Amino acid sequence: PGVAARHVLPGVLPKTLTLSIMKFPSVMVSVAAYSFLGFSAQPPTADWGVMLADGRFYLSDHPLLVLWPTLTFFVLVLALTRLGESFRNR
Repeated sequence: PGVAARHVLPGVLPKTLTLSIMKFPSVMVSVAAYSFLGFSAQPPTADWGVMLADGRFYLSDHPLLVLWPTLTFFVLVLALTRLGESFRNR
């Protein structure tokens, strides 16, 4: 292996991994927001924003159509944020 792989990569890799994990939740929220507004994935594609956009029309009759995707999305984003914070604190 070269000098870069032996000396530079061990110093750069943990910070790059931490940055990637910390940015991933914000990217997920952005993609979901765009698809909710109709600028990204379109039905019948399975996407967080598409599920919420379709479920909002049935919110008064069937609130669970919006509750479960929202709750699942929230828990996933929170878990990824906590994971990124734990990597950052190392």
